[in-house]
Amino acid sequence: MKDQWIKDDLTIGEISRIHNIPAKMLRYWDKIGLFKPYKIDPVTGYRYYSSAQFYILNFIKYFRTLGIPYEEIKNRLNNTDMISLIQLLKEQTELTDRKINELKTIKNIFNSHILEMEEALQVKDLEEITVKYYPERKIVYLENSITSRLEFEKAIRRLEKIIDGSPTLLLPKVGLVMDKRDFEEKNYDEFKAVFVFNSEGYNSEGKYYKIIPSGDYARICFWGSIKNSKKYYEMVYNYIKEKGYVICGDVIRRCVCAGIIGNNHEHLAEIWIQVQKK
Repeated sequence: MKDQWIKDDLTIGEISRIHNIPAKMLRYWDKIGLFKPYKIDPVTGYRYYSSAQFYILNFIKYFRTLGIPYEEIKNRLNNTDMISLIQLLKEQTELTDRKINELKTIKNIFNSHILEMEEALQVKDLEEITVKYYPERKIVYLENSITSRLEFEKAIRRLEKIIDGSPTLLLPKVGLVMDKRDFEEKNYDEFKAVFVFNSEGYNSEGKYYKIIPSGDYARICFWGSIKNSKKYYEMVYNYIKEKGYVICGDVIRRCVCAGIIGNNHEHLAEIWIQVQKK
């Protein structure tokens, strides 16, 4: 009696339709020795498959869903016992957990950006200098001399590499650090470091962590680009001198909210300088 559970001589088109796999892909799998037809017509060259091969085909599709490379799939197909399958599932569970954590980080960054943009719409003190107390804040800090846009971009790429987070979303959070002496000498195009606040829970090596100390900071918020911030540095400098403050530390310039105004690629930015009364 013929086995009703086995059907031979299935064409590549039938396999393609049943399993929703492009015929081109099946030909490629045949070429690399991953999934070969059980016979090929010597005259026509047509490939024929058996339903008995569905088990292997399902494994291949499953492995590809997990992102496993073809060569590793071939090796695993030669060892599809229960123990190796359990090990595979454990490995993929760990990978899934890592991806879930990465997505949570991305979600937190999105929410933070949304909040910042909403708050940016409510800013009332643009181009007004105030002195405000800030608690200490933890940052991921990368020392890097920066005197041009190109050096700035390279520094950001380095910062992305040392942060375990969502690299492409860092830019709106990045700040620049200007040495106190450069500020006092009015070298407003020279910076010594880039940083990002650690409020997103970024992970990096401890040597990159730094604390911005608590204290009073002279602050100004404005729409502008890095290249046209000179007047705002000078406004803060003159304010500090006129009000009798002493500069206590380096100067921080950070992007509060990314944005584009006209063709100037301006963004909402802040300049902070720790000060105290003489």
